[in-house]
This record gives sequence, structure tokens and C-alpha cells, in this order.
Amino acid sequence: MKKKVISIITGLMMVATMSLGLTSCGQADDSADSVIYSNFYTEEGGSDGVEAVAVKDGVITFAGSKEDAEAFIGDSTETVDYSDAYALPGLIDGHCHTYVAAENTISDFQMNGAKDQNECVQRIEKFIKENPDKDFYIGSGWLDSMFENDMPTAELLDKIDTDKPIYLKSEDCHSCWTNTAMMKLCEITKDTPDPAGGVVEHYANGEPAGCFRDTAMDLLIKPHVPTYTVDQYKDILDKQMNKYIAMGYTAYNDVLIDVTSADTIVEAYHQLDQEGKLKAYVTCTYVVNNDENAEENVKHIKELADSTKGEHFDLNGVKFFMDGITESCTSYLEKPYKNDKENYGVDRWAGEEGTQRLYDAATLCNDLGLIAHFHAIGDAGVKKGLDAAEYVKAHTENPDIRNAMTHIELMDVSDIPRFKELDMIASCDFGWCYTDCGAMYDDPNYENIEFKNLGEDRVFTEEMRYKSILDTGAKVAFATDFPATPNVDPFFCMEIGNTRTYDSVKGSECIPEEALSVPEELKAMTETTAYQLYRENDFGAIKEGMKANFVIVDQDVTTVKPAKISDTKVMETFIDGVSAYAK
Repeated sequence: MKKKVISIITGLMMVATMSLGLTSCGQADDSADSVIYSNFYTEEGGSDGVEAVAVKDGVITFAGSKEDAEAFIGDSTETVDYSDAYALPGLIDGHCHTYVAAENTISDFQMNGAKDQNECVQRIEKFIKENPDKDFYIGSGWLDSMFENDMPTAELLDKIDTDKPIYLKSEDCHSCWTNTAMMKLCEITKDTPDPAGGVVEHYANGEPAGCFRDTAMDLLIKPHVPTYTVDQYKDILDKQMNKYIAMGYTAYNDVLIDVTSADTIVEAYHQLDQEGKLKAYVTCTYVVNNDENAEENVKHIKELADSTKGEHFDLNGVKFFMDGITESCTSYLEKPYKNDKENYGVDRWAGEEGTQRLYDAATLCNDLGLIAHFHAIGDAGVKKGLDAAEYVKAHTENPDIRNAMTHIELMDVSDIPRFKELDMIASCDFGWCYTDCGAMYDDPNYENIEFKNLGEDRVFTEEMRYKSILDTGAKVAFATDFPATPNVDPFFCMEIGNTRTYDSVKGSECIPEEALSVPEELKAMTETTAYQLYRENDFGAIKEGMKANFVIVDQDVTTVKPAKISDTKVMETFIDGVSAYAK
């Protein structure tokens, strides 16, 4: 239980404090703004090495024993007693899409958890009947596995009594589902070609089916969808940030994959930072797709980064998609999909020209001091991203830039050592390290689609080889991919990464030898992800000189049984020494 008091200095303590800090000229003493007692986790000492920290102006000025901490207590020092709890460095998410989750909170309807296509349509139809005067309907949360043939169609939506456009984003953010009215607005016909890195799904007769994958949704559909204002984004981003802080996150990298609203989102974050309302530390990564403007877009991102950088906000990276995702058969594979022997997925920078464009854009990215952040799901996608990083390292003016690759679901074993060789940070989704995919989305069919597309052998023997990467000496950071991954409680993710199963009591383990230890996970979730974001001198560890970012939890995650890690509860989150959340 927390005990918070304002300390009353005794005469003896005053003398001790004066001898440490006061001078005859009246200089300020070493008194802290606050002293917090707990069992602080440090890499060197586990959870029993530091009993107290002193904080002044948001920075840790002392970390050590309770007895020695007394020297930093002055007549206005606040003391907080969590001696019966545990303190971890503030947790950091190196790859998420919090803006998407924020948008979902104000969209018209959600389909998360719907059991099938009929329930999806019923939810949509109910909202439209209750709100017939809207000019446009926006929703989200569907999964391919909810539909017959693993794909939604315009035919289902056209049965609803409306002539208004309907735009529905999938829960994994890689597809959208529309009605015929929306396709007419976007001038989509059977002759509309697939854009580079995207797929326009078709019926057997060649007509567009109303389902658009990856860049087909961004480049063909999303430009026609109503956008939100800076003020709307400020409101919803602030609310989503507070949800993250309540889970113990003190920093995160919001990856902006929506090219039509990225500038607006960056401005919203910038204004929140300027107004002192951005409690968490937020970095942004801005996507560049495969088109003739790739290098110009990188230059635009650099200009935007320079004009918006602040104390708590930093746009410092560019995301390059190598492929899509396995669920929609768009991740780029070296061997074909089990259910479609002609399909190897989508290479988002296909061909010699596309590959060179990727190399040039990523090289320019590093030349300008921006991080190249590669999305790669399939083994061919991972290889292509590593090839790009190798080219960039040999051609950039800044070969020491910390590039990263995220997801890395499948990987050729020959590529494992390349992460260390190329200084490539592996931004890994610990919450993906299991086989029961249906459990994550509360959809029993979802498990089947993973096995259907890849085959059980690949799922059980080739996925998420994060320990192998770490064992080469490469840096492994932590990512959630929220909200594509719906449950991003960090301790839930930690349990899965440690047990390699969704249900550590009765689940099927996914390559158990690839399990990470809890200390390895904690380092990834704090120190290494701070390093990925270029903030390792500010936070990621509990030691003198660092920002006072830490989270108080109710149990020692390093000693609790693996099946109980996800039971960990956050009691309070401190950012810059100030309580940002308290239970």
C-alpha cells in the first residue's frame, strides 16, 4: 500500500542536509522534490539493489539505500512509500499505432468480437437505421476469418438500405471493406489496377469485390474518407495516451501508416507537447510507400521533423513496408502459401526499379538523420529488408544510424546473424509468440486462418525466433503493434514471450526454445527500446541522471511463476517524477 506524506525535517536531519548542500552564500541545497521508496529493479541489482530514489526537477538525483536517501529529504520534500511493492523502469512500446485506436473510439461502429459476417452486417445496419442522415459511415474491427472464403464483400453491405458510402477498416489495419457506393465515389472498376504493394480483390467475374489490401486502401480508397481535425486528434490522442500510461507505458513510438492524415496527427502531437499536455514521451514514424515521390516524401518528413521536435515529441523515423500480413496472404514468403501454391504474397517494392527506389529512399532517410524502420512479416520480406539495410549501410553518409525491423514473424535461419552484422535493431512483438491466434481476437476461426495460410508445420517451427536473434548479440527491442494486437498489457505480452503460449497452463508452445527470460524481456521493454528511439540517455533505466520514469507494480515479475506474470497490476506510473497515473 502506498503511503504519501510531506516530510517534517528534524533538527538533526536539517543539520545533515545543510552540511551536504547549503553554503554561507545561501545556495540551494540538495533537497529532492520527492523521495520514493520501493524495490527498484535495476539490471545490475535485480529488484533488491535500490530501495529509494530521490527526484529533483524530473531527474533521478539519487538511487540507493533508504538510509542514504534521507540526506535528500528537505522540509518540502514529498515522500512516497511503496516499500511493499516493486518499481520497474518506465515501459516503452517501440512500434504501435495508438492514433488508430484513438480514431476507432470516435468511428461510427465497431465489429470487434463479432462471431461471423451476419453479426458484422447487423451491427452496421443497426447504426445506419438509427443515424440515417449521415453522409458517410466509418467503422472498424472486422477480421477476414469472420467471412465466407476469408474475405468481406460489397454484396453484403449493399443489402443495407443506404446509398451512402461505407468504409470499414480491418482490425489488423491492412485491409478495408466498402460498399458499391464507396467504390463509385473512388471510381473503382474491374479495370482498376493493383497499386504497387496493394491488392484490389475481385469476384470470379472480374468485378471489384469491395475489399482492398494494403496500399490499395491507402492510395485508392482512404483519400476519399472524411478526415479528423487537429483539435479532434488532440482530444482522442490525449485520451489514448492516458490509457497507455495506466498500463505502465511512459514512452511509445506511434507509427503513422495513414498517409492522408499523418501531417495532421504530427501537428496534434506537436501542439500537445507545446502546451505541456503530452505526459508520455512520444516519437512518431511516418510511412513512405513505393511511388515516384518516395524520396520527396522523405524530404518532407525531415522538414516536418525539424519543425515539430520538442521535449516530449520527436518525429524521427520513416517506415518502409516490405510486405503485408499473413492473415490476408500479403506477407512476402519464400515458399508459397499452403492454400494457394501460386501465391508468394506481396513484395511492396517489387522489381528492379522498385527495389532501387527502396534503397535510394532508405539511404536518403539515413543521410538526413532519420531512422529507417522496416516492416517485415514473411521470410522473403525480412530478407528484402535486411538487403536494403545492407545497401544503405554501404552507401549512406551516416552508417551509424540505428535502423530497426519490426514483427519478423518468419525468417530464414541464414538471416539471423545479419541483425548483428548490420546493427539492425529487432523490434519484436512478444505478444505474438504463440499458436492460438483465435484467442487473441476472441475469434475461434482466426486460429484456423493462420494454419490454413501457412500450414501447422511453419506455425509451430518457424515463427518469432527472437531468442535466436538476441543470442547473436543483436539488440532486441519491444513492440506491440497495437491495436492490430488488441491486448497490449505489457505483462500479458511478457508472459507470452516467456512461455511461448497464449495460455501458459494448457496452451501449445510455439518453439519453446525461443522463449526469452523475464530479465531479457525487461531489458528489451526499457533500455533497448529507449536506445532504438535515441532516448537511452534520458530514460530506460533507474539510475542517477535519468528522467524519473518508472512504474510501480504489485509483484516481482522476475520471481513470480510464469503463468502469473499477466496478473501483475500497475499501482502508479511516474513520468518526470510526477504521478501520471494512480490506481
